[in-house]
Amino acid sequence: MSSVKAELLYSLSTSLGGDDDTCASSASQCGVGYPGLFPSALLLTFRLINELRQTRPDFRHSIRISALYYSQRRNQLTDLLAPALNGSVSLFSIKNL
Repeated sequence: MSSVKAELLYSLSTSLGGDDDTCASSASQCGVGYPGLFPSALLLTFRLINELRQTRPDFRHSIRISALYYSQRRNQLTDLLAPALNGSVSLFSIKNL
């Protein structure tokens, strides 16, 4: 995965009224930080669960999260969350049957 794609997924930064070239060159120079797609989705999920738990104490929930990256060139599937799990394999080769 290219560093640009990883930046978009994990730690995208934006600025309000700032210069786009400045933000592209360094995330620390931007005015407002945006955590990226994955962290934002997780944050929103847990925020919604917390709201439901407060309004409905009997609310039960189960969360399953996966993040996969498929490389057509290498015909390989990568589990992006595997490094967070101990002993988990992150690369899988796809074979045609």
